[in-house]
Amino acid sequence: MKITSLIVFAASALLAGDLAAKNSNSNATSGSTDPGWPREKYSNGSRLIIYQPQVDDWKNFQELTWRVAVSLTPKGGKDVVGVVEMKEHTDVEVAEEVAGDVVVKRWE
Repeated sequence: MKITSLIVFAASALLAGDLAAKNSNSNATSGSTDPGWPREKYSNGSRLIIYQPQVDDWKNFQELTWRVAVSLTPKGGKDVVGVVEMKEHTDVEVAEEVAGDVVVKRWE
């Protein structure tokens, strides 16, 4: 359970950071390059691989449901793979490109 919580926390933090960086950089640089998928993050000897998110539903452009596969290799440990399901309430502001809070729905 501890490793599952770590995967969820790490994936959520990294995804939120990536989304925030994209939002802040979208107006500043129009020529930025997409790093592609999967994306790897390293911290203190551990490796997290985040695979391309998949959107499941976006009800009335207000409730976004999506999932992402992740693989975590702790320092000196074995790979742990999982799926993180996310649900997000979105307030669509086309001019601002703003989205709401992210809530972890389920993980396996």
